[in-house]
This record gives sequence, C-alpha cells and structure tokens, in this order.
Amino acid sequence: MSHSCWALTACGLFAVISAGCGSSGPKLFPATGTVTFEDKPVEGASVLYVPQEGAPSIATTDAAGKYTITTRGKPGAPAGTYKVSISKQSGGAKPPAAETTSAGGTAEPSEEEKKMMMQRTASAQQDMVKEMQSGSKLTNVLPVRYSNPDSSNLSAVVTEDAGKNVFDFALKP
Repeated sequence: MSHSCWALTACGLFAVISAGCGSSGPKLFPATGTVTFEDKPVEGASVLYVPQEGAPSIATTDAAGKYTITTRGKPGAPAGTYKVSISKQSGGAKPPAAETTSAGGTAEPSEEEKKMMMQRTASAQQDMVKEMQSGSKLTNVLPVRYSNPDSSNLSAVVTEDAGKNVFDFALKP
C-alpha cells in the first residue's frame, strides 16, 4: 500500500475515532463539491482537506462524483485554507463511505451512531489489512500526484459563507 494511501487511511480513522471525544471543537461550515476525471464523475474517491493546523476533513464521492466534507465525524470544516488530496485505488477494499447522522447530518451523532461509525471503520481497516497480507495489488485509478496534498496543487478556502464553499475538482491525466 502506498504511503499516501496509508496516510489517508490513518487520517480517516483518526477523524472517526475523534468523533467519540467530548470536545466540541471549532465551528464547522458546509463544504461540498464534485470530483471529475477526464470530464467523468469519480465514484468512491477519498477527498482529504488538510489544514495548516488541526484535524483534517474528509469525504468520499458518490456515483455522481459529489462529496460533502466532514470533520471529526461532523458535517463541515472549520473556516480556513486547505491543501486538498484526492485518491482512489482499485484492487483493494472499498474505502468507508462518509458518515452522516440520522438527523440528516446536522445534529451531533448519538453515542450509538458514533459506536457504529467506529465499528464500520475498524471493519474496513481490517479488510484492507487482510487484502494487503493476501498480496492483492492496489493500483491508483487517478494520477498519483493528486493523492498527495503537497503535489496535487489542489486547494480550498472554506469561509463562513456556505454559498462560497463549493469546490469542484476537474482532474486531468
């Protein structure tokens, strides 16, 4: 498994586990967008917003390439500037889908929802480890430069104005 895939996996696990912590954290603002590659929507891509300080924000694209960012299991991201990475691998376990709460993503997840989110993430992590041990080969579906926030040249500036927080990424070979 590539270093960037491990980093993305570790950040995702950290974000989900942190959702169980008691800290309310900074105010979050909605951030969404679409990921396309060669003008086609990318399903199942992992989108990672990396701030200069604080927890990363994550999402997984749907069949239309759309994503909604979450931070520590809550919808949205703190206002600020982010480096962005986008990756998608084939030949391995499907990344865990972005979690939402039963209240449509606007309320604090219940303790039971947090527990279920952590169990699903842990299960997906175990599946990935099993596949690595079995020798299955992961390949990047997207150009590898997009999987590293330092080489992707992708960025997002999340503001308090939700109408400005739509970040579409049209990836090229």
